[in-house]
Amino acid sequence: MNSVIMPKKIRGIIKRIYQHPGNIYSIVLKNEETIWCNDQVELYDYLRQIAANC
Repeated sequence: MNSVIMPKKIRGIIKRIYQHPGNIYSIVLKNEETIWCNDQVELYDYLRQIAANC
């Protein structure tokens, strides 16, 4: 997977981001919750949403 650019303020919330076959992404949060994204656009939309709520 290529690097994912994240705002600094959400790095403490996100544990890991995985890329799965078919450009599906999973975001694992520090509280062990997992969010699934269907493409890279959805991934970045979710990251922006997390940053806005911090």
